[in-house]
Order: sequence, then structure tokens, then C-alpha cells
Amino acid sequence: MLPDEGPSALADIAQRMGAQSNYASKYKKRLIEAGVVGDVGQGHYTVELPGFKEYVREALT
Repeated sequence: MLPDEGPSALADIAQRMGAQSNYASKYKKRLIEAGVVGDVGQGHYTVELPGFKEYVREALT
């Protein structure tokens, strides 16, 4: 989800992971339940924790 400025499509996430959509869906469900990711509709998701996406971007550079 880091490369996307807005909501991320599950299909794009799965492709970047080199995985099938059903595999990515398992982790999506876990992240939604933990409150890290939110469903914004039509197969798109966003990071819900304030500042988390920016924190991870900085930590990886």
C-alpha cells in the first residue's frame, strides 16, 4: 500500500506481493480486524492508523 497515494486496490496489492488475491484477502481481513486497514469500497483499502503509512515509508528509507 505504500506506493499508492490514495486507497489501494486489493488486486494491485496482491500483484506487488506476487500472490493470488485470495492469499492477500486473508491478510486484508486480519488487518481490518486489527484496525490497521479500512475498507473504502469497490475492492479498495486504506491505512487507518494516523501517520502509520508515513512512519513505515521513513523507516524503509
